[in-house]
Amino acid sequence: MALIQSGATTDLLTIDPTAKAARTTIRPNEVTGSYRWTAISGAIAAATAAGVLFTWKYTGSGVAVLRRIDVGLQVTTAYTQGGIRMSSYFVRTAFTQGSTGGTAVTLTGNTGKKRTSHLTTNVSAFICTTGGITGDTATGEDVAPFGSIVLNQPANIGIVASQILYQDDPTDFPFVFAQNEGFRIKNDTAFAATGVSNLIVTVEYDEMAAY
Repeated sequence: MALIQSGATTDLLTIDPTAKAARTTIRPNEVTGSYRWTAISGAIAAATAAGVLFTWKYTGSGVAVLRRIDVGLQVTTAYTQGGIRMSSYFVRTAFTQGSTGGTAVTLTGNTGKKRTSHLTTNVSAFICTTGGITGDTATGEDVAPFGSIVLNQPANIGIVASQILYQDDPTDFPFVFAQNEGFRIKNDTAFAATGVSNLIVTVEYDEMAAY
C-alpha cells in the first residue's frame, strides 16, 4: 500500500474508509494581504461624456489577484433616460494615474484589510468627482474590456442600480496584475442629459509574493 505524505510536514493524506475518497480542505491563497473596500464618487453631473470614472493600480513588488468588482449608481436627481454601459479595461504598461477630476481613495493603515495582521495594500485608486478623470498615461490599455455591464439610470431618487462587473471563478485562471499594472472603469456611453448620481465601486483582491 502506498503512503502519500506532505512535503512540508509529516502529515499523511487521509482516505475515507467507506467511500475510499481522499479528504482535502479548500484553503485561500497564501497571501500577504486580502482586501475588500468601497469607493464612492461625488455627484456625477448630467450628460457627463464617455470617459474614465475609476482607476486601480498595483504598485507592490509581488502580484495582485483580482477577485471581484461591483459597480452601482445611487440616484440623487431622477434620470429621464434608460441605461448606461460601463466597462473595465486592463492597463498593462505605462500606467500613470491622473488626478484631474478624481479623488484619491484612502487606502492607508487597516483600510480594506480582511485581517488586521495583513500588510497595508500596495494599491492606489482614484474615483471621479463630478465628471470623468483625466491625466492618465495608459498607452498599454487593452482595446477590448474584460467586463461590461449596462446599468439602469432610474427615474426614482435613491434607487441603487448595482451589478457585478467582474467575478473571479476559482476554477479558472484569475486576472493577475504585476507591478504598475491595473485597470480602469469607463462609462463607454454618456450619462443621461437629465439626472445626477453617485458612482459606487467595490473591489476585492489578494496580494501575494508570487502566483
